[in-house]
Amino acid sequence: MGTVKSITSFFKKSAQRTNILKTHIKSSLPESNHDRLISMCETRWVQKHESIKRFHEMYIPIIHSLEELQEVINNETSQKAHQFLATIIKPDFILALNVTEKVFSFTLPLCKYLQKIDCDLTKACDHVQVVIDSLNTLRQNAEVEFNLIFFTASKTLTDVGGTMSVPRFSKKQINRGNYKESTPEAYYRKALFIPFLDHSITHLKSKFEQHHDLILSFQNIMPNKVVFTNEKDVFNLWDFYKTILSDHQQFNSEYLLWKSKWVKEKEDCRPSSPFEVFLKCDSDFFPNIKQLLTIISTLPVSTTTAERTFSTLRRIKSYLRNSTGNERLTGLALLSVHREINIDPEEAFNIKFVGEIEKHPELYDFSLSEYSRRDCQDKAWHDVSIEVNLSGIQPQFIKKMSAKRKNTSILSFFSKKTKPSADTLESNSDPSPLPQSETTESQNPILENVEEVKIHSSKTLLSKCVRNDVSCYVGKTVS
Repeated sequence: MGTVKSITSFFKKSAQRTNILKTHIKSSLPESNHDRLISMCETRWVQKHESIKRFHEMYIPIIHSLEELQEVINNETSQKAHQFLATIIKPDFILALNVTEKVFSFTLPLCKYLQKIDCDLTKACDHVQVVIDSLNTLRQNAEVEFNLIFFTASKTLTDVGGTMSVPRFSKKQINRGNYKESTPEAYYRKALFIPFLDHSITHLKSKFEQHHDLILSFQNIMPNKVVFTNEKDVFNLWDFYKTILSDHQQFNSEYLLWKSKWVKEKEDCRPSSPFEVFLKCDSDFFPNIKQLLTIISTLPVSTTTAERTFSTLRRIKSYLRNSTGNERLTGLALLSVHREINIDPEEAFNIKFVGEIEKHPELYDFSLSEYSRRDCQDKAWHDVSIEVNLSGIQPQFIKKMSAKRKNTSILSFFSKKTKPSADTLESNSDPSPLPQSETTESQNPILENVEEVKIHSSKTLLSKCVRNDVSCYVGKTVS
C-alpha cells in the first residue's frame, strides 16, 4: 500500500512525469480509457480499491515510465525513479499486488454499501457475513486459487525482466516469513496469500461480530421473524436498552401484542426493512417497539455520513469563499449534500417571505392595538422588505398603497377568514381596522395557517397574494 501511494504521488507532483506516463499508457495500452493513476484517500475506502486496481492495470506503463525517468537530468527524480523501479520488479511486490487486488474484489461491494447515505446496519451485517463466508471459501481452496494468481504474476514479472525466486532461508528470522519451501509458489502461498486472507477475515469479524448478537435480537422484532420467536429471544434486547424501556413484564406483554398483530397479516404484506416497519408502528399502542425501531433505523453503521460533510465543506469553502458567513455556508452545504432535491427559487422566496411576516404579528393579528396603527404597519412592511432582500423600497409607495388597503388579501389569508368581534374593536384605542371581506370563523386567528402557507406557498396559496401584494410596497416585481 505504501509503495503504491508513494509512486502515485511521485507521478502526480510533476507535469513532466505525468506526460511521460500518459505517453507510455497510450503505447502499451491503446484501448485503455484511463491515462492517470488514482490517489489513495484515507477516508474513502472505495478509492483505495480503485487505486490498487488502476495501478495493477498500468503496471507495465509504470515500469517503462520509471525506466525513462532514471535517465533525466534532475537528480531527485532519477534517484526516486531508480528506487521505485527496484522495488516494484521484486517478486514479493508483484505477488502482493495481485493478492491484494484479488481480495479487494470481494470487499469492494461491501465498501460501496457501507458508504451509502441510507446504509442499514442489519443489511450491513448480513453483507459482511457473506463476504466472510466467501473469503473462508477462498482460504479453504488456497492452493488452487493461489496457483492462478502465481501464474499471472510470474508472466508479468517475466515481461519486465524479473525472475521468481525463494528468499534466503534463515534459522533465526523474526521480521519476515521464514518458511523452508522448495518452490516459490509454495513459499509465497504460506508467507503472503494465507496470512493476508486470515488478516482480512479477522479484521471484518472484529469490526462487526460484536454487533452480531444485538442485531439478531433486533431481527426478532421484525414482522417476518417475530411470528416465529418468543419472549426469550428478545430478552437480550430489553436487557441492553432497559434504561429507556418499560419494565420487563410490560415489555413482554407489548411484544406479544406486536406478535399477534403480524401473525394475522399475510407474509407478502409484512414489511422487511426497519424503516418501513417504523412507519407502520403505532407509537401510542407500541411505545417500546417504536423506540427500538427508532434505534435500529437510525443506528449508524460507519462515520461516512459525518466525513461526507467535511468533504463537502472542503469543496465549498475555498480560498475565494473564505469570508462566507455561517448561514450562507450552511445553506450551500445542504444544497450540495441534498442535491437530489429540486429547489424552486420562487417557492424558496415565498417561504422566507412568510417567515418574515410571522415575525410581525401586527400585520395579521386583529387583537393587537398596533394592527390599526398605520405607522406600525408601514414600519413592519419596511422591515419585511429589507429582510427578504428586496431593493428599491420607496416610502411613498408604502403610504400610498397602505391608504388603498392593498394588503387585504394577505391579511385575510393569515387571519384564515376571520373578523374581529365587537368586544375586540372596543378594546382597541384606535378602532379603525382594515376592511374585512370574509366571514368570522375564529376569534384567535394568530398564525393558524402559517404551516399550510409554508407547505403550499408558491404553487397554490401564496402565488395569488404574494406576487400581487408585495409589489405594492416595492419598486419592482418580485421574482
